[in-house]
Amino acid sequence: MESALCAGLSVTSLSATDVSSYGGDLAGMGLWSVSTFSNAVRLEYWVDGTLRAYDERPGNSGTWYHSNNGMGCGNHTFEVRAYPMVIDSNNNKTVCTSGLRTATRSVPQSCPSAAVSCQRSSSNWITCTGGGSGGAGSPTPSWRQYGTASDGTWVDTGWSSGGEWSANFFCVETYVFSPADIFSIEFSVIDMSGMASLPSSSQSFVCEPGVWF
Repeated sequence: MESALCAGLSVTSLSATDVSSYGGDLAGMGLWSVSTFSNAVRLEYWVDGTLRAYDERPGNSGTWYHSNNGMGCGNHTFEVRAYPMVIDSNNNKTVCTSGLRTATRSVPQSCPSAAVSCQRSSSNWITCTGGGSGGAGSPTPSWRQYGTASDGTWVDTGWSSGGEWSANFFCVETYVFSPADIFSIEFSVIDMSGMASLPSSSQSFVCEPGVWF
């Protein structure tokens, strides 16, 4: 049962302004005020239904601020919940849950996207061209080559960023699948905030056994 101190107490106004996400970091602010006989507010900050943080602010009105990181791509729901409070002379705190007010905002996190197209340009070479869009600022291309060597060993070059939008990969053409090197190429972009796109993969290429990295 809620304390009798809470009778008639409420959050009279709550706003959420300038709530946005950039590079995986969400930030927002807003205003709050509570009714007469309240002298503080409890503020909770929820992202996609998960409580990320809370704070308590004394007074009858004021401003709230919140930020957190780790926002993935796509649309997210940000909610601030405010409860009126009473803090007595001994610093005992009563949170009045019945006086709850909420403010909700949809927050998009834009992420880059990538696409790659690869084809044989000669009997010895595969030529790939990548493209990217979205995200923050101009993206940086990144390449990865992976596959199975003729001896069955899995080989992966790992990602190499900062290269060109087109790249050539050595692969002597063959139509024999065993023994052969079979590999694919992945392309990704990284935007100026450091967020990477999901990789875009080429088809598999069959090559005569040899050093193709």
